[in-house]
Amino acid sequence: MPNARQISINIIGSNDCPNPNNNVLTHLTMNFGQFMDHDITLAEAQGLNCEPYNPNPECINIQVPENDTVFLDQDIHEFEFERDAPHKPATSCKPITREHSNVITAYVDGSNVYGSTEELLEELRAPDGRMLVMKQPHGCPMANLLPALPPEEGCVSRDPLRPCFHAGDERVNENQGTTGNQAQTKNFFHSLKTNKKAQRDKKTSPFDKNYLVSY
Repeated sequence: MPNARQISINIIGSNDCPNPNNNVLTHLTMNFGQFMDHDITLAEAQGLNCEPYNPNPECINIQVPENDTVFLDQDIHEFEFERDAPHKPATSCKPITREHSNVITAYVDGSNVYGSTEELLEELRAPDGRMLVMKQPHGCPMANLLPALPPEEGCVSRDPLRPCFHAGDERVNENQGTTGNQAQTKNFFHSLKTNKKAQRDKKTSPFDKNYLVSY
């Protein structure tokens, strides 16, 4: 197969066009696609140490091409990349095609927001039953943040004033776009729960015009 990083260079041209422009697509297109992917698939990891030049056949590291000055100038010559853990069904010693296990629900069900287990679901809920959120620091008039990830989870933020975030999917801190989509969705569900409670208290229809506009 061709080198994955070389494909990126050829298609995006990151070396000679650091800020490609497109009048049709935005970064949100990629971010939303990733958000949906994180709702339905998460392969089980093997937990290998695939440091450069590791001879383990389960390590399929990506070599940095010779024309890739973006990373070579940073003295990066290889990206660590490990194969997913193989699914191990009872096969009675018969050779089978390698398959992989999905460790989250394989449905578009918001599991990346709510979680795929009862335990995680409870961690992400506030005592009043709404989605757990974190208020903006210093009284900033902005939308709520995702809850902070407990320190023992192993994610280290570069900014001590901005912790890693906690969500239904462990990849929430991969990039700002993923975190932003998670926060938007979380705030929507948080508001939905609040508005539904208000609607029940007022005994109005869930299809009331003002009720729907409030979203």
